[in-house]
Amino acid sequence: MNPATKEILGTVAEGGEEEINLAVQVAKIELRGPWKKFTTDERIKFLLTLI
Repeated sequence: MNPATKEILGTVAEGGEEEINLAVQVAKIELRGPWKKFTTDERIKFLLTLI
């Protein structure tokens, strides 16, 4: 929210303990794979393909 105008600029999905634990588990698994070896530029390029 823009504090000056109160305009909503975006939204964020809510998650509980179960979603957080799942995200952590997946991140730990993925860091054992090739993601760990990607450069920052390679990670950015990949993530931009998802939007």
